[in-house]
This record gives sequence, C-alpha cells and structure tokens, in this order.
Amino acid sequence: MGTKRSTDRRDDAAVEGSCFFRRLLPPRGTPKGEMPGGARGLSPGWKATLSLLGWVVVLFLGAGGVLGSAALARGEESQVVLDADRVTYDEAGYRTTAEGDVRIRYENLLLWSPWADMDTSTQILRAQGSPGSPVVLRWQGRRLEGDRLEYNLQTREGVLRNPRGQVDALLLRGGNLEVVPLEKAVERRWVTARQAKNASGDEDLVQWDQVTITTCKEAHPHYRLVAKRVVVFPGRKVVVRSPQVYLGEYNLFTYPFDYVVLLGEKRKEVMANFLPSMAGDGSRGFGVGLEGPIAWDTGTLRVGAMYWSRTGGEGSLRLDQKIGKDLAIYATSAYTYDDVDEDKTWRTSWGLRYRAGGWKMAVGWSQREEVSVEKRAGFTYRGLLWRDPEVSLTGPWWADPATGGWWRLLGSWGTYDEEGLRTTRTGVGLEVYGSGPDRQGFRVFWKGLHWRYRYDRPTFDDEGREEDEQRITEGVVGFDWPLGPLSMRTAYVRRWVDGASPMAWDGGVEREDLYQRVRVSLGKGWSVSARGAFDLQESELREMVYQVGLDQDCLRWELTYRDDLQGGNDDWAGLRILVTAYPNSPLWVGQKDLADPADPPEDLPGSESEGGEP
Repeated sequence: MGTKRSTDRRDDAAVEGSCFFRRLLPPRGTPKGEMPGGARGLSPGWKATLSLLGWVVVLFLGAGGVLGSAALARGEESQVVLDADRVTYDEAGYRTTAEGDVRIRYENLLLWSPWADMDTSTQILRAQGSPGSPVVLRWQGRRLEGDRLEYNLQTREGVLRNPRGQVDALLLRGGNLEVVPLEKAVERRWVTARQAKNASGDEDLVQWDQVTITTCKEAHPHYRLVAKRVVVFPGRKVVVRSPQVYLGEYNLFTYPFDYVVLLGEKRKEVMANFLPSMAGDGSRGFGVGLEGPIAWDTGTLRVGAMYWSRTGGEGSLRLDQKIGKDLAIYATSAYTYDDVDEDKTWRTSWGLRYRAGGWKMAVGWSQREEVSVEKRAGFTYRGLLWRDPEVSLTGPWWADPATGGWWRLLGSWGTYDEEGLRTTRTGVGLEVYGSGPDRQGFRVFWKGLHWRYRYDRPTFDDEGREEDEQRITEGVVGFDWPLGPLSMRTAYVRRWVDGASPMAWDGGVEREDLYQRVRVSLGKGWSVSARGAFDLQESELREMVYQVGLDQDCLRWELTYRDDLQGGNDDWAGLRILVTAYPNSPLWVGQKDLADPADPPEDLPGSESEGGEP
C-alpha cells in the first residue's frame, strides 16, 4: 500500500534557505513523493499541467500572449514553484493536494486558490475557491477569477465556473468558461471550418455562456450587453453572439448581428455599433436603421438598412477582405437618395489599400459617389463624382525637432468624371501639425496643408487667364485658453488659392475665417458649448454650432445643433454616443460630419486612430 506524505508551512526544515516558494519539481535522484528539505512531492505531471494551464490563461486574455504560450507548449524548462499551508502526496492514488493559501508560479503566470488537486492517473487538475477567496489566474498584469477550475491535461479541455475578468477594455462575467482545442471547437460548432482555417493547428478556443459585457466599471453599468455565448479568438478578436442591449435596466432590443471587438494591433477598432441609428433630414424626413457585420477571420461584410418617412427604404453592403499582412481590398454598394438628382440610385466603389514602413497607398474606383467638401465657413459643396481610378500615397509622420511638430508628404493621381466632364489630375502635397505644452489650460496649436495639382484639361481663372495648375495653401493657428469657469478655443483659418481647377468639387476657394468656441462645465459630467464661425472677408457670421455633452463612466453623449445662418437647407440636429474605450467607433444618431479646423489629424502619432487596417 502506498502512503500519504505531507509537509507543513510551519516546518522550517521544509524551506530551503530564505526561499519563500518551494520548487515544484524535485531534482534528479529525489525519491518519489519527496521534495528537497523534506517537502513532500508533486509529481512531474504538475509541470505539464501548469504548462497547459498557461495556455488557458493566455487564450482567454488574448492580446500579447501568443509568444509566451508557444514557449509553454514547447515545454521549455522554467522553474515552477508552489507555496501552500499544507501539501500532501498520496503515492498510491497518484494524487497531490495543496491546501490553504495555495500559490503556484510559472514564469509570469500566477494562480491563487484556497485548494488545488492534481490526479496524475487521469491528468486532471482542480482548483477550488471559497466564499471571499476565488480561484485567481494572473498573466502579464491581467486577472481572471472564478469559483472552480477543472482542466484535463490529455484532452486540453477545461472549464472555469462563474468566471469574471477583462479582455481589452471589455469587462465580462458569466456562467461557465470552457476551453477546447480548435478541432473540438469546430465539432461543437463554436466556430465554422472557415473561421478555423487560418488559425494555428494547436490553437485552443475559449467560449463563455450567459455572459454580461460592458466597459463600465460601476456596480450598475450605464449600458451592458447580455449574450448566451461569447467566443474568444486568442489575440485576435472577441465575438459576442447576437447580444441583448441594455441601457441601465432597460432591455432595448436584441442585436441581430454578432458584436465584434478586435484585439492586438487592431484593438482600437470595434466592428459593430450595437444601437440602431435614427436621423432627421430635410429631404428624406425621419429615418430609422441598423447596421452590423458578418465577420470572419480576415474580413467582414457589413450589412445596413435604413427607412425614411419621405423617400422610403435604403440599403448598403460593404466588403473588407485582408490579403496577407499589409494588403486589403474593399467593395461597397449602396442604394441611397441624394439631393442632387432628388432620386434614389445604386452607388458602388471598390479598390485596395496597402501599407508598409509607415507609408500608405490606396487605389480606388467609384460611381455616382456623393462628395461633400467644406469650401469655407458655412458653405459646403455637395455633388456627384466618378473616380476612374484614383491613386493616393500618404507618407509617415516625421518629427520636426525645431518646432516639436510633425510633417509628412502626400501624393495623388486620378481620373475623374464630374457630370460629364472628364479630367486627369496629378498632385503632390505637404502637411504639418504642431502644438505646444498645456500650461494651466493655455495651449497653442498650428497646422498647415499645401497641394499643387496639375490637370490635363486647362481652364480659366477668375482673371481670365488659362491655367492647367492649381496651388492651394491653408494654414490654421489657434490656442486654447481659460477665462474663469469658461474654456475657450480660438482658431484663425486662412487659405490662398493660385490657379484654377476645371472641376467644382476640388476647386479651391480663398477663405479667411475666425472660429470661436466657448465651453462651460455644469458639474456631474454635464457641459454646454457654443461655436461661431465669422467670415473676415465678408464681415459676416456664417455658422453657429450648439452642443450639450454628458460624460459618464463609460459613455459620452453629445447633442448637437448646427445652423448655417445662410437660409439654406443645411441645418441639422444630431446625437453622437461614444463608448469611451473605443473612441473610433461612435454611434451617430442623425449627426453629420462637423468640420472643426482646430482638430488634429486623425492618424497623428500617439492618437487613438494611429495604425489600423491597411
């Protein structure tokens, strides 16, 4: 018969020197069931078990863990240590039990639990929590809790009961978390064979059931998604299957698509907005719609529908497909109404995007594209355009040590058709941006853009001279400054145009405008602001924008009203809802693009939108 051997933390002889943790694996030659200094053994199966336990943690936590998990899977030698109040090894039953403040360390993986057990005959590891003391897994600063952990070494299958944790900015809690090998995930229909095609053959997948998801850290979140199933693709994305959408305690509706959050290099992009869109338009009337993706590992198909009270239904499709690491293709088709022809028609576009070494290139075609260009404060050009094709090149941002700002090179070539006028244009450009330090609310900023275009079709400028070139230079300088309880922003905009374009959409218009914004905080997250645009050339106020904002723990609400002061049909009101953890994916409820010349470029180094898809 076998015997049970145990060691107690109180036994000083069981601790080697001043080392707090005991080595989990005994050195060569140590008898079975014994550890150095009298500590009783843990079988070699512990090391392999902890290796795969590392897989469990890495797979759940996703981003940043692939390389580390690969090392674990290879079984590379690393010190594995165990500390507990009491460790018992049953030689007959091939069972090791640790009790009381159990701590297991493997590289930078940590596990805490009140009790842990390993059966080497079945290769099953169990860890049990207690009231107020859950099973805790920690990997690279990320934390996952649960009531009970069971993991089978041989089948690589396991379950964590009642898990709580975080993936990227998402806070999740639910019924059970299961991990299985990729082939088992396909058999159980967690994922399709197509989704699994591009995954690593030894990859494991994680599924949660009955999950509540939010980015709010408060006990009663402002919003949450409740789903029967969530699938985690390690290091790549989290897919929430058709969640129910709650605002506060109110169940709004069930989202008919999958809600997708990308991890890793694309972690700032959310693939779906989970709220329906609503809008009011002077021509279309009132509209309600919804958009969502059908996603796979290397691409998405976005499907959208909108119904307007005056013009009826509209629909759209957009395909994005990644080809390799740096190349992506896209195609869109939309059946929409436009104010130019006062009719609905199909509009299509397609092309490719490529990026390497900080450089970005795009080649695209479009048919009946609706273009909207702000020519000056209060005046926006709208028209239809065909690109056949257009090639654009954008260089990386380079730092300017002299000013502390940034600059980059731009290039463009394309053939365009504007209402029957066909023109080829070639352009080169330079863009700069900079801002000074914030000194008690005072900050200076500046930006500049210069384009030089050449056309194959000459035209005539305002003075009647024949031109085949157009040179546009625009500069912005401004500052943020405090005035008592008010936050002020002043921006001066100047544009110079030399030459002319045969097309209306890119024809430069000289401008000299002064923008002034006043903002005041009302407390408890509320704020109001007003912004005016004054045309210095015409000495006329051209535009007013009013905004009410509410900042909550995880959401920002912005209600905006824009008045063009021109007596036209370009006034609008809209709502923008922003999940603050994902600022690049706001929900627009009737709000249109609101140009602000003081805004920095979206892809400036260090900005939320830097990087992303090619």
